[in-house]
Amino acid sequence: MASIELVQDTATAVTFYPEAGAVRPSSATLAFKSAGGTTKSAPSVSVVSIGSAGTASVSSVTSQTVVVVDDATNIAAGEAVWLSCADGWQGAVMVDEISGTTVTLDAAPPGTITTAATLHGLKCSATVPASVLDTRGMGYRLEWTVTDSGSGVTTYQQMAAVVRMRFADPVTSADAKRYVAGQWPGWAQSATAGWFRRLAIAASDYTRQLLVAAGDYPHLVGPHDAFKPVGLDALKVLLVDEGLTPPGHDRSLYLSEQEERLNRTLRRALANAQIDRDDSGGLTAGDVQGLMTIRAFRA
Repeated sequence: MASIELVQDTATAVTFYPEAGAVRPSSATLAFKSAGGTTKSAPSVSVVSIGSAGTASVSSVTSQTVVVVDDATNIAAGEAVWLSCADGWQGAVMVDEISGTTVTLDAAPPGTITTAATLHGLKCSATVPASVLDTRGMGYRLEWTVTDSGSGVTTYQQMAAVVRMRFADPVTSADAKRYVAGQWPGWAQSATAGWFRRLAIAASDYTRQLLVAAGDYPHLVGPHDAFKPVGLDALKVLLVDEGLTPPGHDRSLYLSEQEERLNRTLRRALANAQIDRDDSGGLTAGDVQGLMTIRAFRA
């Protein structure tokens, strides 16, 4: 995941899901720190309360991915929630779709969902004030300290950058569905909205990571639309991991070809693009660079 982008001089909402630590938060605190480690702000944190009084009880089970709850308040598609099963398993699950009180998960959990199962809030939210976002730069961080339902305390860290503008996602869920529907119409028809949403987020994050690896941080790039082809090629690479390879292609060869194509598309997108590499607020020497090709010959 690329650094969280906090807009300069603008109060910015941030969220965190403590999924990796396998804890259900009861409360949390946040420290926004500079690159040097100084705490610049400690905004208050709220843990989302779902259902009735913080609990949504499963009232009926259609399948291990589709359930009906007694109260779906604050349960949202694309967000993780905490599931507690009667067989002792508990952990984070992703909500794929929500329709009234019917909740669809992206995958069946390791535990067995019965009418004794319950859902709880997992999302931690805070707002970083504009007063501490006055200086652009990289290396800021958000330190979340989460107290779980068993009184255990765990600290997590997210990297952040204070930027002039956020980088526009090069791939949307509509883009993902449009491409998949053109290649695998049957699959596109059966796939859920959540699957396309996750695919689009992953492809956009992949593009950001490639830009950072090239030394061109996403928020410094001027023409964001220039990276839509890069995002599409990133999507094609990720689809191979989902088991979707065009008919007639060897999976390994196709993946290798798409990764090479992705790198070429990225270089073309960066060539002669207006990139404020020194973050000066204007174009200076070295900000615009052409595409250089080195031809290699075997002796």
